[in-house]
Amino acid sequence: MEKVHDYKHMLLELLAVIHGDGGHYVGEHGVEKAAQDAATEVLRRKRDQDLPPDETPVVILLRNGDVRLGELRWDHPGYEDCYDSYRYWDGPYNDGQDWAWQDVMAWAPIHNVCKFNKVGNYNDL
Repeated sequence: MEKVHDYKHMLLELLAVIHGDGGHYVGEHGVEKAAQDAATEVLRRKRDQDLPPDETPVVILLRNGDVRLGELRWDHPGYEDCYDSYRYWDGPYNDGQDWAWQDVMAWAPIHNVCKFNKVGNYNDL
């Protein structure tokens, strides 16, 4: 029985570390929700570490199953706006796609991008 208590204590400590709050999140929301949210947070952190370089077109998979060309961009609001700079996903022409950060589930590099000319043939870029 002592071992079960040790595992429970270790798991609660792990949740507290992930949430960064000393255990308050578990106390407020319960173990089940805290564990689900912790898993989401760990996956978000991992995804954010493995992001493509800024303004580099990549193939992205959206939550709704659509596959699009997209890239990461930075927005640097002016000092009078009192906002911090932030990254966002957009199309390769910075045309204001409405993809929320959490809608992009995965991305992959484009190894061989082709462009069609007016005759219908394509040329490597």
